[in-house]
Amino acid sequence: MDISEIASSLQAFELKLVEVEAWSGKPDVVTVKGDLSVFCSTAKTLGCTVVFAESQTLDSDDFELSFETSSYPSVSIEVDLTDHDPSISKYKKYVGQIGAYSLYAPFSQGYLSIDIEESWYLKFWEAASAAASAGIEKEKQQQEDQERKTQEKQAALLKKLNALVGDKAFMSLSTQKQMLAYAIENIPELTELPTPDLKRELQEIDARAKAKGLR
Repeated sequence: MDISEIASSLQAFELKLVEVEAWSGKPDVVTVKGDLSVFCSTAKTLGCTVVFAESQTLDSDDFELSFETSSYPSVSIEVDLTDHDPSISKYKKYVGQIGAYSLYAPFSQGYLSIDIEESWYLKFWEAASAAASAGIEKEKQQQEDQERKTQEKQAALLKKLNALVGDKAFMSLSTQKQMLAYAIENIPELTELPTPDLKRELQEIDARAKAKGLR
């Protein structure tokens, strides 16, 4: 149903249609349960004379999803919904077209409201919602897998670092700074560890060694 058809339906009930760019601040909205004729008859009964119409257009950005992860909240991940449901591509022919109108008729106690949506618009958002859920789940799973691999690698490196306790040359070094330099020289991949974690582990190794009289 296009805007001219909506306007014609409203005119039959002596209701004037006014299109608006956007509608914000909608307090006390009463949503009509029924079709446009029910909305019109109800608006007429309530003494409404004007109906504001807000349109919703399908945009190319609607085919993409952007979200932040819990691990890296400052990093946004972009997801192409068609990657998770290729059938969504068939809706690209509707880009730029109006898929829905939200009508608001002011009356003494608030606004009477109804949404008029094209079937293709409803189907698009149903498919997009499912694809978005699948996309988010897949990205989260990939992140969890990557984090697990990173943790396993870090644990393996720390194990190598702790193995230096059996190295007399390492244990004879007088400062933790010297121990750090020696450890990196012999295990270069230790530089992949976060510096605070590496220093903290060296401190613990040093403390344990001194407690056992190894240093």
